[in-house]
Amino acid sequence: MEMREIFRNISPIDHRYSQSEAELFEALVPWLSEEAVINACLSAEIALVKAHLIFRAALKPEYNEQLAAAAAAVTAHEVYEEEAKTHHNIRALVNVLKRKLPAELAALVHLGATSVDILDTAQSLRIQALTRTVIVPLLKKLALSLCDLAEREAATLQIGRTHGQHAVPITFGFALAEYVSRLGKSIEEIAKRSGELKGKLAGATGSYNATAFLVSDPEALERLYLEQLGLEPSEHATQLVEPEYLLRLLLEISAAFGIIANLADDLRSLQRTEIAEVREGFAADQQVGSSTMPQKRNPWNCEHVKSLWKAFMPRTMTFFMDQISEHQRDLTNSASQRFIADFITGFCLAVSRMTAVIQGLVVDKERMHAHLYSSAGAIMAEAAYLALSESGLADAHEHIRQLTVQAEKEGISFIAALLQKRELCQRIGDVLYAKKLIASPQEIAIFFEHPEYYCGRAVQKARSIALKYRSLFTQEEHCTKREHKTGGNSMQKKALIILAEGFEEVEAITPLDYLRRAGVAVTICALGDKTIVYGSHKIPVLADCSSADLESNGQLEANHWDALLLPGGIPGARYLSESHTVVNLVKAMAEAGKIVAAICAAPALVLFPAGVLQRHKWTCYPGMEQVGQQSQWVAEPVVTDGNIITSRGAGTAGQWAIALIRALMGEEQAASIASSVLL
Repeated sequence: MEMREIFRNISPIDHRYSQSEAELFEALVPWLSEEAVINACLSAEIALVKAHLIFRAALKPEYNEQLAAAAAAVTAHEVYEEEAKTHHNIRALVNVLKRKLPAELAALVHLGATSVDILDTAQSLRIQALTRTVIVPLLKKLALSLCDLAEREAATLQIGRTHGQHAVPITFGFALAEYVSRLGKSIEEIAKRSGELKGKLAGATGSYNATAFLVSDPEALERLYLEQLGLEPSEHATQLVEPEYLLRLLLEISAAFGIIANLADDLRSLQRTEIAEVREGFAADQQVGSSTMPQKRNPWNCEHVKSLWKAFMPRTMTFFMDQISEHQRDLTNSASQRFIADFITGFCLAVSRMTAVIQGLVVDKERMHAHLYSSAGAIMAEAAYLALSESGLADAHEHIRQLTVQAEKEGISFIAALLQKRELCQRIGDVLYAKKLIASPQEIAIFFEHPEYYCGRAVQKARSIALKYRSLFTQEEHCTKREHKTGGNSMQKKALIILAEGFEEVEAITPLDYLRRAGVAVTICALGDKTIVYGSHKIPVLADCSSADLESNGQLEANHWDALLLPGGIPGARYLSESHTVVNLVKAMAEAGKIVAAICAAPALVLFPAGVLQRHKWTCYPGMEQVGQQSQWVAEPVVTDGNIITSRGAGTAGQWAIALIRALMGEEQAASIASSVLL
């Protein structure tokens, strides 16, 4: 066949981005190229032949070798040459494959199948593998880069902007955490939706006419066929697999595309000359910003990402249109579905480019600081209004609004205008002093001259969100590598550690560290509505989330976790015991057979009153056993009895953690971690 010089190709994906993004392009080729389509269809045809042989108890070892060799020998060139005669792509592939097989195997090729049994199954096979091996890792790389930047800039003060106007102080890390959170959830949804893609072997109308004629149990044959490809059958099929499986995945990819385009817009705006708070990396020795203006340093990468989104976002309409097929099948999705490859490629190009932007982004903290003070203190007006309201003044908002108007008219700062109002200052000062924000009621100017005193939980949110998604995606990566190495395919285990004020630090951090080393996804949860919690020795820990967060998200349920860990310490364990949320979760986890683990005072103060220690041997900190059921208590460092794991105190925290790893991950992993930490 004709080989075309690259610059004679029509699509910019082929002649432009295949060179500028060569590594990414090569990663996409095995799943999105026409050669990939043919190879996936070959895999489906071979799986069908094997299913017939297995069903007939006739699969011989030499048949596996012959089928593999025949599939490897088929080329895209041969198939296209054959299609020029048949004018039918799948019949062309079938004809070529049959010629390369002995008669007894050739007779089974495509037997009982319609073209879409092969095409839709092969498409699910390709898109699922593409999502797992390229799309999700690419997105995680971007998310982790955002986590790094958000955490690094968590305390970098920046002016918040609403409607393009200065609003209240935030931090740059907080602004980035928005995209960490949005993209993080989208990544999880993309992974989930790709795992739901289905295949079929139900024939021309989905009613198993052909396969029911051939075998006694056509649905069993379908399952055999799909099991070899790692897929499940569509619950119902016409000639097509139900389109919503793929539609939902593509819509979530489109949502992620929009998130990345939004980030590109924000960063591009911050690179305007009059703002200039960030800038893209620029190779000043060679890179050119303009063909006529030598001084230009354009935000072209962010603009490129936005442009890709503009080009491909409208394709989402086509995905919806492909949802509709008349009766049991029409061919109106045939051409349109071929362009899914372009959409996914454009998306991956945008992700790759945005990752490069984030990794090379230069943050100008001095410019951010200057903009923070450029409004002459007006950004602190909300704080003044709130303090005045708390003082009992009903029309506080109007008083402060008038002050902002006065400051603007007179060309003075907001604080200067406020200081002219002695009664208002006294009210505000008293409130600020009561909140311990100033040393005396007369020092209100100090508060209003320091925007960092009024940035809410921006710093904490930036850090907690970055920590949450870094932990999630890093642990998933470790788990994936381990499963690949061992050939396993089990879901990652998830553990929840709940901390209350006054917890014993060693008993929380030790299992956190050991479990994460073992590949367990551990979430640190602070009891209540805050994420910073202090241990019994005044060591602060920034939790991944609060129990209020989990409760509002419906994640304080037994089916969401594989293990619950409760550190001891006083008053920490007592606070845990007084929480209905904690006690109810303990009971639900125990009843569901999930692991419930407690150490030090927690077994006696939390597990015993919750009623989960009956009929279980247990241990706790010496002396605390008097609170509980002493007949079952044993003086051992760690006691594992069924799904209840208890331990004595800080000195046994390492052994307790290893027992948890043993219960969650098995003896081999427990021994490996114990050896690595010299336990």
